Amino acid sequence: MEPLDIEGPEGRLEAEFVAVENPRGIAILCHPHPLYGGNMHDAVLGKLETVLNHKNWSTLRFNFRGVGHSDGSYDGGLGEVDDLLAAHRWAVNRCAVDRILLAGYSFGAIVTINAAARIVPSSELDKLILVAPPLALLEKPVKPEKFQVKIFAGTEDQWVSVSDCQTWLEDSGNLEIIEGADHFFGGMLSQLGEAVARNLS
Repeated sequence: MEPLDIEGPEGRLEAEFVAVENPRGIAILCHPHPLYGGNMHDAVLGKLETVLNHKNWSTLRFNFRGVGHSDGSYDGGLGEVDDLLAAHRWAVNRCAVDRILLAGYSFGAIVTINAAARIVPSSELDKLILVAPPLALLEKPVKPEKFQVKIFAGTEDQWVSVSDCQTWLEDSGNLEIIEGADHFFGGMLSQLGEAVARNLS
């Protein structure tokens, strides 16, 4: 693991990079809500990173503005999209890979959706992995059609409706349901990891 700083819109973005040999690509991981303790060391992101590294993806975790040692302050999800775009630019410039994957959990999933819609050309983005996305936070319920999207959600999630995910996706084949899991995947991180692993190539 390599600690590093990424140049963001408000200054420094604290980040950590894990490089694997002969990577399939790089995955950028986005953490849950900053105002409720979300940061890049979240347990769900840790599980995602482990699975991704085992599947031969390099990974980049970073703290949104105002979190940890990142400069700036919380911006309601708007500036956080710009933070993710800065992390994406870093990945494009630093890593000689053809595939970039964005993975977000909870608030981070919403930031991921909104950032993906602004990435041009689309060839610079391979797929989106969205874990427990609170889709009610989206201003416009439109998903980026040009990307492969996979959602992972629990049946006992307090803030995410499985049926809303199915409606938004318009294809239940892109939704993995974790029976019994709540929003935090308490006691069920292994099941989440197995589901994500099944959907990685």
